[in-house]
Parts: sequence; C-alpha cells; structure tokens
Amino acid sequence: MKKTLITFAILILGTGSWAQSNTTDENAIKKIVQKEAEAAENADYKQWIECFAKSPDVAFGFSDLLPTYMLRSYDKLAKFGKDFFPADPVPASGVNEFTDYQIRINGTSAFVTSVQINTNPDGIIQRFHKADYLEKIDGEWKMIGHFFSVEPKSLSDQGK
Repeated sequence: MKKTLITFAILILGTGSWAQSNTTDENAIKKIVQKEAEAAENADYKQWIECFAKSPDVAFGFSDLLPTYMLRSYDKLAKFGKDFFPADPVPASGVNEFTDYQIRINGTSAFVTSVQINTNPDGIIQRFHKADYLEKIDGEWKMIGHFFSVEPKSLSDQGK
C-alpha cells in the first residue's frame, strides 16, 4: 500500500511538472509567433530575422496582395528580408490580435496554427491565417517553417 501511494504521488507530481513545462513552452511559442508578426508589421528586420532558426531547412511562404512567395533556407530568407524591409524600422500604427491558437508540442518541435487580426487606424481589418513549425534550439523556440495567407475579403466581411 505504501509503495502504491508513493508511486501515485510521483505520477501526480510528474504530471504537474510536465503540464507546467508545456504551459511555459506554449507561452514562449506564442511570444515568438507574436514577435515575428509585430516585427514584420513594424518593418523591423533585426527583430524579425531573430525569430527564425539559422538553418538551411527554413521554409517561408505567403500569399497576399503581393505576389506569392516561397523561400527555402535561412540565407534566402535573410536576403529577402533585407530587400523587403526598409533600412530603419517603421513603427506600425495598427493593432494586432492573435486568436485560435492550436499548439502541438512534441519534445523540441512544435506545430502551431493561429489567426492574426490586424486593425489599422482607418478601421480596416485584415485576418491572416498562419501555420508555423518551430524547433527548440539551445533553449529558445525558433521558426523553421512559417506560412500565412490573407483571409479572402468575402470571409472577412462576414466576420468569420
């Protein structure tokens, strides 16, 4: 009986520790997803590129009013960012809200989907559907795969 109680206590404490770690990782993952979006919104190349792993496996793609982009490798992403963002950050005047997080963590990798809702000062709302693959490298979550697309106006107008 005593062994059973000790085993039960260890299982409960172990589960609590895992849940705490998982919550900590989820918060860190949300933070990096939001940092990437806010850095892009502010045209802050330095903050933006820090969100990605320095890996040839990095993949980045988006579909927007601009042409669709698909880039593979950190080096190509870094070059794209330097060409795309202005030399100095430009503070954004819009407001970002992040919703509908779905986070699946498996050891040192995670898959995340979310919706970013951007409201500009004129009241125009744009929704971005995002999917990210992250890896924990040296204790920090970094993006390996980052994909997003603008929600079609017909859905945005319906508030979905």
